[in-house]
Amino acid sequence: MITLSRQKLFITLFAILQLILIPIVLWLADWQWELDNTFDGLDQFLFWITQSGTAIIYAFLTCIVLIIVLSLFAWRKMDWIIIVATAVVLLIGTQVIKTGLKSFYKEPRPYTGYLVEQGVDLNNFYQEKRAVRSEIVAKTIENNTAMPVYLKQHWAKEVGYSFPSGHTAFAVTWLMIFILVLPMNRKRDWAITSVIFIWAALMIVSRIRFGMHYPIDVFVSTLYVPIVCLIYAKLTQCSRLEPHFDRLQNWQDQAFSYVTRR
Repeated sequence: MITLSRQKLFITLFAILQLILIPIVLWLADWQWELDNTFDGLDQFLFWITQSGTAIIYAFLTCIVLIIVLSLFAWRKMDWIIIVATAVVLLIGTQVIKTGLKSFYKEPRPYTGYLVEQGVDLNNFYQEKRAVRSEIVAKTIENNTAMPVYLKQHWAKEVGYSFPSGHTAFAVTWLMIFILVLPMNRKRDWAITSVIFIWAALMIVSRIRFGMHYPIDVFVSTLYVPIVCLIYAKLTQCSRLEPHFDRLQNWQDQAFSYVTRR
């Protein structure tokens, strides 16, 4: 069962306030996205960050790695099956909300402004099937020699809507999972959570840098995810749910016992 202490609420508030500073600073600076003609090693690094949250294969591998890391750090405090269940519920829940909001608002991505400059009709673009949209993007940017190949491929894959940011939701959800699962009373808890926080912050920066999201997209994702996670944490403390957690524990014990006997 997840413990929801005042300390964890304070940590959550402190982390989220720092993350939303990224879009707030961009708003205050009246920043507008434009396609840059210079890309360097830092951009390649940011692309690796953004790939770690890209569905399906890369995000799945990230989940496996983070579950293993979290299980190693919290194995004395929480059973791994509860950790997996928590990750599954929160990741699916936050991504379902993201998908619903995208379908409702249907906000074009920032990079589509470049497509319009190249003669693409944005209204017709979003009426096409996903595969056709990918072809349109690939054809439009194929002669742009300033753009690295990895970014061209990413644009051609990410042809959905912009608001809110699914990558940001993915990273912030994992940050919340680490905060909620770890006891946060050991130096190593703070160390690993700080790494996840930096990863989440870089994820936000990468999505904005590559023209995938507006500041409002990452701002909203950074706000709604903690609310969902805190509601889930509160629900796990409900006495009516205790039998279900006990059942998960029994399944784990039975599976472990079966494996050791063999």
